[in-house]
Amino acid sequence: MHTVPFQVERFTELTQWLKALTTGHDTPIHLYALVDGVLDPDVLQVVIERDAAWQCLYPETMLEASSPDVAPYLVEIKLDDASHAALARTLLRKSEHVDLVLWVASRASLSRLTRHLHPFAEVALADGRHALLRYYDPLILEALLDALTPAQREWLVAPLRAIRYWHGGWKDVNGSDRESDGLVVTADHPMLTTQQQQRLAVATLAETVYHEIKGELLPPMSDIDARSCIAHARELLDRAYERYQFHNMDDLMLFTLIGLNIGREFDAHPTINVKLDPRQRAGKPLREILPSISPDAWEEAAASSWAA
Repeated sequence: MHTVPFQVERFTELTQWLKALTTGHDTPIHLYALVDGVLDPDVLQVVIERDAAWQCLYPETMLEASSPDVAPYLVEIKLDDASHAALARTLLRKSEHVDLVLWVASRASLSRLTRHLHPFAEVALADGRHALLRYYDPLILEALLDALTPAQREWLVAPLRAIRYWHGGWKDVNGSDRESDGLVVTADHPMLTTQQQQRLAVATLAETVYHEIKGELLPPMSDIDARSCIAHARELLDRAYERYQFHNMDDLMLFTLIGLNIGREFDAHPTINVKLDPRQRAGKPLREILPSISPDAWEEAAASSWAA
């Protein structure tokens, strides 16, 4: 049976998505690929060879802008151009298992959209420091949109009609589709509160934790691609942090490792759930709690999780 290549099928869907976004609108819409260069530094050379216009999303004032191949950058894709269409298929193929590209639809020109996104290269933290903001990573973007205030979210998505990315299926984010002339141009970076910073830190932590524990993963989780494992790790970390109030790195890593190996819903087992309850735990670290859970409970939790 003939199988349609991944990138060909996704290209058709991307074209249909863009067409649907333009239906009923008079103003032309532009398609951009927002590339996370650090995940594949060779992509920028392909962009240049395909003669596609691009701009770095780090402003020139940042030292990181001197290495655009490992920076985030915006590429204008004209799907009616054969060379650009080939570039789009290449980016889609490379994005099948890696969060390399966000597809962005906007009425704003390349230069205008780049200037709008420059302030989001960094965020100002509550203690006065600045940190890179990887909003172009889908996992970070999802957490960021949840953590931002309504005004901050509006600031970010104001000139965007929509964002789309592949993560085992297409995921879509709606923008505000505001006119470019009405956008505020500023060099100021978004400011995050301590609470917002903590919520983003958990999303960022998932990748760090995964790389720390991946050598200890058992089948079937050890056979799953890194992107899916990181997404599962983020769910577990969110639950460990918010529901069970584990804030120590050792506890967070151990909870995640157990969840990936035993089953992602292992803590739903009544016996385990009671033991993890922060009111019952009385501040004890997770490692001290585990011996009090019977082997039968672990076996039941594993059987229930994988059956689900």
